Amino acid sequence: METRTIRYAKVRFQEPDGKKRTVLLENIKTGNKFVVGREVNNEGSPIAPRNADERIRAIHKDAILSIDPLRQNLKYGTLEPA
Repeated sequence: METRTIRYAKVRFQEPDGKKRTVLLENIKTGNKFVVGREVNNEGSPIAPRNADERIRAIHKDAILSIDPLRQNLKYGTLEPA
C-alpha cells in the first residue's frame, strides 16, 4: 500500500446524502482507498468535539472532489494556499 503524507490540505468531498463539504485536514495520509487526517481550523489548531482530544476524518477517495495543499502563513499564523 502506497502512502503519501501532506502537512495541511483543504479537502472537498461529497457525503452519501449528496451534500458537499469542505474540511481542513492536518497530517494527511493517503492510501489506496481512503484519505485520513486530523481536522483543524483556519489557524491549524485541532478541532475536537466535547470529551475528545481530536477529530480524525477518513474520507473515501471516490467521494473526494478536490484536495488543495495549504501552508501556514508565518506572519499571521493562518492557513493559505500553497
